[in-house]
Amino acid sequence: ARTCSGGRRPGPAASAATSLSLLIDLDSNTLMVETSLGIKSVAVLPDTAVARALAAGTLTAVNPEQIELIERDDGKIAYRMSGQIGRKLFGFFDIKAAETVDVSAESGRVLPSLTDSLGATLFNLVAPQAR
Repeated sequence: ARTCSGGRRPGPAASAATSLSLLIDLDSNTLMVETSLGIKSVAVLPDTAVARALAAGTLTAVNPEQIELIERDDGKIAYRMSGQIGRKLFGFFDIKAAETVDVSAESGRVLPSLTDSLGATLFNLVAPQAR
């Protein structure tokens, strides 16, 4: 597996594993990835993707060893990361639950899940995200 690391920023940089082919355009200093739909630019590095997932509130903690650059079924390239989300069960009890989130490697936006399980749907009903 290849890895894609964050840039030169203060603090620890996140990295992501991938099985996709990575390409670097030396003229433009651009990281690209080869997908089934062609070559796409990676505009967002892993540390920025983690920061966006945390800022959006979709995760409250990220497992840095479980970040992967993937091609989703809808053809988008994204960082898939696992972590935890803190919620209030029935609005009263603090709980933590495991969560997996995709963040676009092209735009940095948190992407909607392509498959929501029945368990995830029920969990979201009894412990909704704070907005």
